[in-house]
Amino acid sequence: MKSRSRIQEKVKKRPSKSAKKRMSIYLSLERKVIQALEDAIERQGIPLVLVHDGFMTKDRVDQAELIRIVKDKTGFDVKLSEVHLGSDLIADDEPDVEDVIRGDQGEDDQEGS
Repeated sequence: MKSRSRIQEKVKKRPSKSAKKRMSIYLSLERKVIQALEDAIERQGIPLVLVHDGFMTKDRVDQAELIRIVKDKTGFDVKLSEVHLGSDLIADDEPDVEDVIRGDQGEDDQEGS
């Protein structure tokens, strides 16, 4: 078993130059894909919010069309997944995202008081 100081020593090491270079390349390629998606969705007049390495829209988007656009613009085959906010992934007692945006959060609770 390695001593605690040797583990701490390895954790404190800076990433190698080759690791930094790989990460830079990865982030650059990822950005090209996200930019292609962002441009295509905005051309459709659909507002979107970028979230880490994905995005959210209020309206549904044509996933097949977006996949084709990304392939044409970047050469990458991508897969998109869709999760409807307000689905089972969000607890029932959580406010609906659209209600929060409109400022309606908690108004149902206040009506019964």
